[in-house]
Amino acid sequence: MAGFMAVAAQMVGAAVVQEAVSRTISFTLGKRKEKLSQGQYLERLRKAVREVEFVLERTTKLPITEISLLRDRMELKRDFIEAA
Repeated sequence: MAGFMAVAAQMVGAAVVQEAVSRTISFTLGKRKEKLSQGQYLERLRKAVREVEFVLERTTKLPITEISLLRDRMELKRDFIEAA
């Protein structure tokens, strides 16, 4: 009976260690994917900022006569300056 208990204890111990290792690996890989997606998000945000900056520079040189477009441009420029 004592031999059976020792074997059972070893099996339980091995299962606990295996589960701990599995969770650690999953946690580490999950964090890695999260960082990758944050990096991709940051790159997309930088690209969007460059595009907004280009649009603002381009529309400065264009004769815009419609009030609604001028208002939208002013709001976009104000938001861009606040964010920068």
